Amino acid sequence: MDTMKHLLTALVLVLLAGCSRPPVEAQVNVAGMNCPNCATGITTTLNSCEGIEVASISYEKESGMIRAVDEEAIRLAIERVMKNPQYTVEYTIVEEQPGS
Repeated sequence: MDTMKHLLTALVLVLLAGCSRPPVEAQVNVAGMNCPNCATGITTTLNSCEGIEVASISYEKESGMIRAVDEEAIRLAIERVMKNPQYTVEYTIVEEQPGS
């Protein structure tokens, strides 16, 4: 009985792994930053949001990137940053290139 249970568990895990979607990436533009600490704070906020795999914002470029489990996670993270009225944030989803 235990062997059957382990086989079923393994089968479920294999099926779930096959259903996973690739991460979504977004190019982000941020206006309203006054110093490099602003970019650090925004990056920290984004990285603390559920579903965000990695985020990085550059003060010098006034832009950055976000990689997340889905577009909804990106949208919610951006909304959290924009709770600070100092910042205006726009993002564009980066479309996956064929063959990549």
